Formats: sequence, structure tokens, C-alpha cells
Amino acid sequence: MEIRIRKLLHLLIINLIIFYMLDQLKKIQKIYNNLLTR
Repeated sequence: MEIRIRKLLHLLIINLIIFYMLDQLKKIQKIYNNLLTR
């Protein structure tokens, strides 16, 4: 039972990190696009 909970927590953390990274990528892309349009 404990192992299952740990696995779920691990997956949750990985998902959070991935979402954060994707969000950062979008922000960086916006900044990059703004620089290109100038």
C-alpha cells in the first residue's frame, strides 16, 4: 500500500515539473517572438 502511494506521489511530482517546464517554454517563446518582431 505504501509503495503505491509513493509511486503516485512520484508521478504527480513529475507531472508538475513537466507542466512547469512547458509553461516556462511558452513564456520564453513569447519573449523570443517579441524580440524577433522588433
